[in-house]
Amino acid sequence: EPALQAMIHMRRANIVCSADPRTARDLLGRAAGLVGLVPPGRLHAAIARQQAHVCALLGERPAFERFSAAALDYSQAEMLHGDLAPYAHPGYVTSETAAGLIVLKEAGAAADLLADRNCSGHFGGD
Repeated sequence: EPALQAMIHMRRANIVCSADPRTARDLLGRAAGLVGLVPPGRLHAAIARQQAHVCALLGERPAFERFSAAALDYSQAEMLHGDLAPYAHPGYVTSETAAGLIVLKEAGAAADLLADRNCSGHFGGD
């Protein structure tokens, strides 16, 4: 099943992420390819959120923004029956985006994001 295989790749990426973000990026790319075969849901949000984190670790700010925005969009989708990542709701994605901003040494932007109750415009103009 593609969603389950994607979840396994995502979990493996989570384990290696800090020590080897490039391998994590590859694993997450495979996971994203697999979830492309299923209707969008919270698993998509979880994978995109993790892709954003890897980009933050690699210092890739534009990709971090792109994946963070995608994760937030996916997190707002209706929960699918059997979704493997029900935890990937907008609040979770926002808090993880703030963590990525801290990795990028943008603690002020992280604090602003967390203080913004509606979480809009968290990249200064979106």
